Amino acid sequence: MQWNFTFSGSKYNLFLEPGRYLLECWGAQGAGSDVSPLPEMGAGGRGGYSFGTIFLQEKTNIFVYVGGTGKVIDSGFAEGGFNGGGSAWGTTTSTDPAGGGGGGTDIRLNSEDLYSRVIVAGGGGGGGEDGGPGGFGGGLEGETNPTNFESYPGTQTSASHGATFGHGAHTSYNGGGGGGGWYGGGVRLGQETPATSGTIYDTKGGSGGSGYVYTKETFHNYPEGCKLNKFYFLEDAKTIGGNESIIEPNGTSSIGHFGDGYVRITLLAFKYQNIFYRNHSESTLSVLLKDQECNSSIYIPSYIDDKAVISILPGAFYRNTCLREVKIPKTFFQML
Repeated sequence: MQWNFTFSGSKYNLFLEPGRYLLECWGAQGAGSDVSPLPEMGAGGRGGYSFGTIFLQEKTNIFVYVGGTGKVIDSGFAEGGFNGGGSAWGTTTSTDPAGGGGGGTDIRLNSEDLYSRVIVAGGGGGGGEDGGPGGFGGGLEGETNPTNFESYPGTQTSASHGATFGHGAHTSYNGGGGGGGWYGGGVRLGQETPATSGTIYDTKGGSGGSGYVYTKETFHNYPEGCKLNKFYFLEDAKTIGGNESIIEPNGTSSIGHFGDGYVRITLLAFKYQNIFYRNHSESTLSVLLKDQECNSSIYIPSYIDDKAVISILPGAFYRNTCLREVKIPKTFFQML
């Protein structure tokens, strides 16, 4: 079973039953010449990619935020992308367009709060005037646009130059907004809130926001106020920058993510009568894990939803000290 989420401009909400899931997030690209080819416009930074598996012991409330690509404009306010993209201003009289930063893409557990994010893919910085590109988003640290001095990307522990936790920097000047992400990307002369008017002054492209995966190695990077705990640690997790080769949601390979963000959740194992099962093939299942309920005897069915249960994986009953008997089905022997 699989759930796919495209950009909508608002959050998604669902409940996941106990089981093991693969979480994948693609951050949004920053706005730029490849979104709208204006004169003097730089390319938007590409979004990052993050993935990891999570084991949910109980039914869990999930909130999905899919980042949006920022807006490109030749005069006036260039809005940042949904979920943390920073804004900027363009000026027709000086041929200085602006591009909003791409929004970060993330998954939150049991709360809509930023401090409930378990996985984040960073958004790219918006492209700026004079051909200044936006920095890529994602990875442990987003990219600083090399032509945009005094502008710093989001990292694992900080943001600056107008960027904050989860939000890219805004600017009232000509250029690009910062990308959203774990920590947002900064902008030269950046600020934490959108400006109400613009000023002619070159700031080039915005920096990218960082990505994040919540694991036993990275939990300490959370600022004070984290709403997660060790039971939500991801495994086999990684955050990848928009300057690296990734697999796009459609299965193709690219350097970084193009366009709006994307989220995919894939069921890897499910719970049935206190036992977790994993797909062995399209028509068969294997016993993955027994929950911690103290049972002296358990029964494994022959079939679950027309799929034959054919094996027990190593370590499935580890730490089940009460267990004395496992009744296995005939389908085990049919596979011998």
